[in-house]
Amino acid sequence: MFLLGMSALQRQPSSIKRVVATVHTMTTATQAWVLLTIVLIFGFVVAHIARSRFRTLLSEVSEYRERISIIQLESSSSQGRLLAAEVAENAANERLEEIRLKHSQDREDAVARIALLEGSETELSRMVAVLQTDLESMRLEAKNQKGRANSANVSKGQLLEKWAPFVDHPQIEEHWRPEDWTFMGNPIDYLVFDWHRDNETNMSEGVIVFAEIKSAGSTLSTKQRRIRDLVKAGRVEWREVRLE
Repeated sequence: MFLLGMSALQRQPSSIKRVVATVHTMTTATQAWVLLTIVLIFGFVVAHIARSRFRTLLSEVSEYRERISIIQLESSSSQGRLLAAEVAENAANERLEEIRLKHSQDREDAVARIALLEGSETELSRMVAVLQTDLESMRLEAKNQKGRANSANVSKGQLLEKWAPFVDHPQIEEHWRPEDWTFMGNPIDYLVFDWHRDNETNMSEGVIVFAEIKSAGSTLSTKQRRIRDLVKAGRVEWREVRLE
């Protein structure tokens, strides 16, 4: 403690000089002891202050060291994050470059496909035009064929009508004489009068036939069917009309 006090006194040269001057001026031993006590107390106080200051400095130094450690850790962490960010940035740049290349390739492919589709569309348009022309030609040809077929059917029907009294057919009796066929044309082609000179034979075997001549694919008209139904139902009369 005394040494600390002396150290403190040595750091205070002006105070020591004043104490020494005071000692020289004292004449009694009591005064010297009092002065010495004061010096010791002063040295003790100064040493206590220095000790407190030293502890404070040690505490501040420890705090600074902790802060430096924290800063170093934060710096290391920041460097790690910075490095990770750089790695991520490099990876992102590489990915972006890949996307750009892929986009460029996709764009080139799209342009090529568009060109191919345009060429295909032109070719399809040409083929459609050709097909439409062919279809129109086929329609005209079919119409002409139908007209010729209808004309041929009409001609065939007219020919059959004219030659019907002279042909052999299951629906035509062999004993019907051609002169007994009377052509009407419309709505029924023929009336066949199968009559006999002998009255009894005529009444037992004679018959009047409404004969409609049709080719294989033709059918009766509505009017012809109605006349057929009347004949089959017996709705046939004889009327002798005398005009004056």
